[in-house]
Amino acid sequence: PVRWLRGMEPDLVLVAAYGHILPEEVLRVPKLGCFNVHASLLPKYRGPEPVRAAILAAESETGVTIFKLDAGIDTGPIALQEKVTIQWDDDAGTLTRKIFHKGVEVLPKFLEEAGSGSLALVSQKNAHASHSRKFTNADARLDWSSSAAELVLHVRAFSPEPGAYTFWRGKRIKIFRAQSEGNAIFGEVGKVSDIHARHGIGVTTGRGILWIRELQLEGKKQLPAGDFLRGTRDFTPPQVLGESE
Repeated sequence: PVRWLRGMEPDLVLVAAYGHILPEEVLRVPKLGCFNVHASLLPKYRGPEPVRAAILAAESETGVTIFKLDAGIDTGPIALQEKVTIQWDDDAGTLTRKIFHKGVEVLPKFLEEAGSGSLALVSQKNAHASHSRKFTNADARLDWSSSAAELVLHVRAFSPEPGAYTFWRGKRIKIFRAQSEGNAIFGEVGKVSDIHARHGIGVTTGRGILWIRELQLEGKKQLPAGDFLRGTRDFTPPQVLGESE
């Protein structure tokens, strides 16, 4: 409650991954203001899911931004930013951890500058802003008509939760790790074209082959593709993935 917060007489309020807009009466309470730790390099990817959005956009870097909250959504002036490199094998889980570890690293500097009065706030360039949206479970479904490279981004963006998925014989299969190969165009997308104990499960896409490296059949454990194939003998070419019925 606002009354409780006023009674605390805070100099500064800091939130991270809060998920709600603070009302203006709360923003006015602390002497130095309310600040948020955001998982992107604002003004890029304002909104609720910046990590997933950055991966889907094939960004090579993102970062952490500490900014002063105002009445808008992630629009306040920036106090501090630090970059984080997105590696080719980063998924939403590993990248989120890297970003917030970076946030923990820079917090002492931010608090020291805020306490000493040397904090410099820089207005965001709204013309350069982009936004992330709240994704749903339906967004995690794989569209096999997309290219293999796009599908790899999709798998990374939705791993480990909720998991990018498709269907096989009416059962949901979640895919947690995958790689793309080539740009060839095949006649039928979603078809299992090859299986290999080491390389995984090759599936034809709109352009190229998607090699599934780690997956989970509905009701079963999450497994490397080789272990999955050893336990699921009838998963052989030319199975077709994608249909839920």
